[in-house]
Order: sequence, then C-alpha cells, then structure tokens
Amino acid sequence: MSLKVTSYQKLKLEHGVSGAEKRIATLDIARGLSVLIMIMVHTLWMYGSVETQAESLVGTLLHILGKGTAAFLVLMGFSMAISRNQSPWYWFRRGLLLFSIGCLLNTLKFIVPIAIFKTMPDSFIAAYGWQLPLSFKQWQFLFLTGDILQFAGVSLIIMALIAPVLRNTTGILLAIVFITITSGELRGWEWSLPGFNYLSQLLFSATYQVYFPVFPWITCILSGLVFGRLFLQWDGHQKNTFDRMAMVGVLGLMLGGSLMLWNFSYHFNNFFHIGPGGILYLIGLNFIGLRIIFQFDQAIVSSRLGRLLVWCSERVTSLYVIQWTLICWGMGFIGFQTLTPTQLLSLIPVTVSLTLLVQWLIDRLIRLKRNGSLVAAKS
Repeated sequence: MSLKVTSYQKLKLEHGVSGAEKRIATLDIARGLSVLIMIMVHTLWMYGSVETQAESLVGTLLHILGKGTAAFLVLMGFSMAISRNQSPWYWFRRGLLLFSIGCLLNTLKFIVPIAIFKTMPDSFIAAYGWQLPLSFKQWQFLFLTGDILQFAGVSLIIMALIAPVLRNTTGILLAIVFITITSGELRGWEWSLPGFNYLSQLLFSATYQVYFPVFPWITCILSGLVFGRLFLQWDGHQKNTFDRMAMVGVLGLMLGGSLMLWNFSYHFNNFFHIGPGGILYLIGLNFIGLRIIFQFDQAIVSSRLGRLLVWCSERVTSLYVIQWTLICWGMGFIGFQTLTPTQLLSLIPVTVSLTLLVQWLIDRLIRLKRNGSLVAAKS
C-alpha cells in the first residue's frame, strides 16, 4: 500500500526537516487551521460585546468554528501514537512541562496586566464578581485557572500512570467507554479532603475554575491515540485510516446528537463542561473534518496557505501562549467585550498578524543566538 506523503515530504525537505520524519499533511493542516481559528475565537470572547457574541453573524460563525477545539486533542493523541518516543516517563515529564507552561500563561494573562501594568479593565474584574484589590484566594484562583494546557498536562500524567492499560487498543477503548459514560455523573464532584479540591476540579470541574476537566475531554486524546495506533497497524495507509475515522465520526455524530436532543442540559451543559453526548458529538464532528481535510491536503500543503498552516502546526504551544498574552494585554487599550461586529472583524486580522509576527521574531532571535553560538564555538 502506498503512502500519500510524497509531495509533503518534499515540502518538509525544502524546510530542512529530515526525510526520516514522516509527518502527515492532514494532521499539520488541521492543527494549523485550529491555531488560526483559535486566535479568532479568543478575540471574539475577550473583545466582542455580549450582543456581538450572541446576536451577530460573525459571533455565531466563530462560536461554531470554536467547536473545533477538540481537534487539538484528537491530533495530540494521534501524534502521540506515531511518535518515536513512547516512554511513559517522557509523557509524565511532558505533562509536568505543559502544566507549568499553563500556570506561566495565567501569570502573563492575568497577574501581569492586573498587578504590574495595572491596565486590566475593571469590567473584566467585575465579570468574576470581584473588585480591586484582589484577595490572596482570588489571585490563587487566577493563577490556577485550568485551561487547555493544564488539561493536556494532567492528561499526559494520567496516561503515563496508566500506561499498561493503554498498551493495546482494547485497553484504550475500555478507558474511553468508562470515562464517557461516567463523565456526566461525576461532573462537579469534589473531594472534601483539604488540598484535594483543586485536583477534583482538574478532573471533574463544572465551574470556570477549570475549563477543560479530564472527564470527559481526555477521551478526545484517547480517540486520536486509537486511530494513530491503527494507522501504524495498517502500514501507514492514510486513506484507509481517515475513511474509517469518518465512519466512526458519523456514528459519534448521530449518537451524540441524539443524546443531546433527548437531554441537552445533561449531555452538553455548556461547551466546556459537557457530558457523554456532547463529547461523542464533538469527536465525531472532528473525525469527519479530518477526512474532509485529507481529501484536499496535497493541494493545500503545496500552497502558501499550506506552508503557513504547517508553520503554525509546528509552533502550536508557543502560538497559544503568545496569542492569549497579546489578547489579554490588549484589553488595556481596547477594553473588555466592547466591540461591535464591524469593529471585531477589523480587529481579528490584527490579532492574528501580531501573533504570527511575534512568533516569527522569536524564531529569528533563536536562530541568531544559535548561529552566534556556533560561530563562537568554531573560533
């Protein structure tokens, strides 16, 4: 069976990446698209007025596109499966690193503009029901806010600890079924033991202390892990993999959608604290989306847009940190949730461009430093 990677490998070689690294165009395109959409959605959340978010066409469209958040996690699991490093110890260390980066990002997003720059709008503080000066517990709440980086970190640590269960596809599928079925019942459950409350929030949160609780969001990673393993078993045949992923996606979409129609408040609740039906629906939606991208991946990846998406895919974590920092600091100039649809549409290209520019400058500084170190070493 042939691999649909020829033109993509040529693209990677042009950028100095080893031909031994079998990157998959569909994954990079999907991840790169998710990065750009993410910046747009976060711009909407922090700058768009309540009316813009709830009643305008741009608000509705971006909220729909925001459902692609699960794509990051599905792609994460798929990439883990095909990575050369399968060590649980590596997953554990990577998990600790991502969690630490998430806490650092909270410092940049919240603590720096509030405590140092003193530019955070009062309306943002008021949205929490607070007022300045903040108490220690309020500072702690902001620092420990659980976003997708904290979720990814905790998930990797858990996966490292249960690695024997995840050694075969059957074990992963059993974990997916268990977590999916129990997620609705465990939502909001808290340990009463001192010091364990935050851990229970990370696992089962129903509040905005943690946006992505492990139950049920880790099933997105595990579902990607399953198909990554199957991809290897199927000798790297991409069409076979994405065709079957789409079939499972249709089933997930139908089952999840039916459950949400039956009891929406239980199975969806809200986007961040969803139940069994909601997570099945989102996984199904993203599986189908990946199959659609696969259909056009070779045409896209050879274009300028494709090159940009691959570039974004390779820098997903740093771009995530940069865009949130810029958006939160920018509220000191623009305000919190103040823009009309027209104003928001004018701002989105600015936030996207600034994010990419800062990343490009960081890349350039790293290259200059590396080249300077090489020159110094040779001399």
